[in-house]
Amino acid sequence: MPLKAKFTVVAFLVLLLIASKAPAEELTPQIDPQSTKKISKDDRLKYANELLSFIKRLDSQIPALSQSREDWLRNELNEAKRDRRRYYEVIKTKEYDTSVVRQHLHTITYAVNKIIINLKHANQTPSVEKNEMYWWSEIGRELMDYQAWQSLLMLIEVHKVVDWKILLSERLHRANNLSQVTYEFYLDMGIRPAEQLIQSVIQPYLEK
Repeated sequence: MPLKAKFTVVAFLVLLLIASKAPAEELTPQIDPQSTKKISKDDRLKYANELLSFIKRLDSQIPALSQSREDWLRNELNEAKRDRRRYYEVIKTKEYDTSVVRQHLHTITYAVNKIIINLKHANQTPSVEKNEMYWWSEIGRELMDYQAWQSLLMLIEVHKVVDWKILLSERLHRANNLSQVTYEFYLDMGIRPAEQLIQSVIQPYLEK
């Protein structure tokens, strides 16, 4: 898919999924709301570094799976291709949620590192900027990964593996049920940051 078309799809999905415009408690790094619509190179670098720091802190809270548990999960997922009941059982496990979240965070980390390299490039040519925007679009896509944020919430609230209550605002604790908590958590961790990224970084690039 052409780069601009990919950006357009990401932007459309973000806007389509925005279900609430109510101000949210800030759980993730924020682009300065006082900034102009198009943020500068320095602001993008600042945001990228803050996002990288945030993702690394979160990743450090998630214990890595042992090799034996990774092998078990891989085998279970292979077997589950032929057994729907087995599939529904394995996706309830902390091993599955751990694998999903760690892969998600590592993908974002890789993309942010690529962006930082691009922003530190002395010669900001159109091709360098285009490459930077490609990686921002990858981050936008990852931020909208509902399964990843649901798995993180399961690690916090169900499996009790991640003890990082700072991610859960009082508003989420007042939610009526886990389904509502999951939805609000997804808005805070994924949709709202992705919307901000689209509006302040990607959309101005597309409008050039």
